[in-house]
Amino acid sequence: MPPPLECGVIKQSDFCGKEMEDFRIMRQYYSRLCCWFSMREILEATDNFHGRNLIGVGCYGKVYRGFLVDGTPIAVKELCFTSVKKEQFRRIVEAIPIMTHKNLVKLIGFCVEEWDLRTRYILVSEYVDNGNLHELLHENDVESISPLTWRIRMDIISGIAKGLAYLHEDVGQKIAHKKLQSHQILLDRQWNPKISDFVVARLDMNEKEDVYGFGILVLEIVSGRKPDNYDKAREEELLIWLKSMVLIKDYKQVIDSKIPQQPPLKELKRVILTALRCVDPDTQNRPKMGEVIHMLEPRDLLLSDGKDVYRQSFSLDSQDFSRQLSIKDHVSDYDLRDDDV
Repeated sequence: MPPPLECGVIKQSDFCGKEMEDFRIMRQYYSRLCCWFSMREILEATDNFHGRNLIGVGCYGKVYRGFLVDGTPIAVKELCFTSVKKEQFRRIVEAIPIMTHKNLVKLIGFCVEEWDLRTRYILVSEYVDNGNLHELLHENDVESISPLTWRIRMDIISGIAKGLAYLHEDVGQKIAHKKLQSHQILLDRQWNPKISDFVVARLDMNEKEDVYGFGILVLEIVSGRKPDNYDKAREEELLIWLKSMVLIKDYKQVIDSKIPQQPPLKELKRVILTALRCVDPDTQNRPKMGEVIHMLEPRDLLLSDGKDVYRQSFSLDSQDFSRQLSIKDHVSDYDLRDDDV
């Protein structure tokens, strides 16, 4: 992390409301936690937010590529506060020093400053230059072989699980991402996944929503299919389709056709089972992310009551599985017995 940088002229801001009306006091407080960038430095790094440096646009703001004075590449996200609350931004800034896991995009610093007649709220992070998971899964030629082999996909799944477990269980305060999607998983040149977009992270909320999002993401990685627009109904369609394929033991249909080699069947079953545990309609039955990490390991798949785990995971009404996803069936119907995995 670069040392704290000197700011230009800073004006008063409404960033933290009445309790922190003096902008200079705010700078002094937060610059002890992480690097504070002036607006002048942000403009220099991004060449005045030049269009050629624009690398992403979303409902939370725009992201630009930039360079520090020493040549270090950075990502600069200017937040839109029609979607992101100022208090939420403050919490993200406070969390910057603890976001140190290798499977999280590293936040370097921030900027809050009056510029061009309004207050700008900006996060600065490391620049990850190998694209995002959504692009690699869905935007290549459908006939081409994906660079994401089965082994790489398994490593990506494991890395995402570890990053989420760190957020939920290891940072000293509960942090949930809330809207985990494939375009928010950045990949470095070694295919290591890095979870991004902490602007949507919320403190002290139920992390089971993240567990569900992880399960859907795993099914997307395995199958190459995407839940269009991440609509809840489309997610359920993906689940119904996958369960129907498992029911008839048509595992070849489950695997992304762009994967160059078929995965080991036992490993495929283990991953599917783990994903379906994560999307259990009953949130109380969903595992914690720390448990998910162990479930992805061959010998730690089954918990103490293995058969109940299977029944909870594969809750499919074989007569009308589009009507309901929570009716229990016999585990043997799914050919996912404990001696298979």
